[in-house]
Amino acid sequence: MQKAADIYQKIPNFKGAQKIAALETLAYSQLLDGRKAEAEANYLKAVEVAESIFGTQSKESFSPVLSSAIFYARDGKFEKADDFYLKAYAAAIKNLGKEGKEIDQISNSRSCLFNGRKVGDEKEKAFDAARDKLFGIDADKSGIINGKALSLPKPRYPVEAREKGLSGTASVKVKIDEQGNVIEAKSICRDDVLGKAAEESAHGAKFSPTIKDGKPVSVTGIIVYNFVP
Repeated sequence: MQKAADIYQKIPNFKGAQKIAALETLAYSQLLDGRKAEAEANYLKAVEVAESIFGTQSKESFSPVLSSAIFYARDGKFEKADDFYLKAYAAAIKNLGKEGKEIDQISNSRSCLFNGRKVGDEKEKAFDAARDKLFGIDADKSGIINGKALSLPKPRYPVEAREKGLSGTASVKVKIDEQGNVIEAKSICRDDVLGKAAEESAHGAKFSPTIKDGKPVSVTGIIVYNFVP
């Protein structure tokens, strides 16, 4: 990682996408140095430069917008983070498609970092509605779907996890078929025994079929499990 001072000196010589990338790198370097306020300012500056040159919801704005969302989520400022997560979704959908890896990148990072918000609370529901409006569908798209389940088996607490004192949340990305059955489940935040236990439990979940244009369709979503000793 380049030193923050070295990057700072070079930024005036950069333009366009190169300047945006340099500002993001500078912000990350400052964050590693514990200079949170300066890092925040430069993440926001990267967004400002991207949007002023290329426009809001531009492909070039995606990276600094998502970086800002992650910065605020890690800092526990979930409402600020959500503003940027929604902007990241909008930029990704407009330029990269609804099925691109960038969509997974957004939803996975948010699910893993939002441990401080309870699934199903009003702010979470508001975010879900705003995200689904961007996708132009009523069904969840790679969002947290615990509240949509008809049946959500409680995961087993592994003996190994108890012995090691492991606890916390585990998020599982699932694919649900036209009948509402989970046909794929993959832990996205952790690869330990709790992640495996969450995957096993997710396979037993059952959902109502998702209907689009009068027909049942396959959808994806995220189930969040909380392991307490």
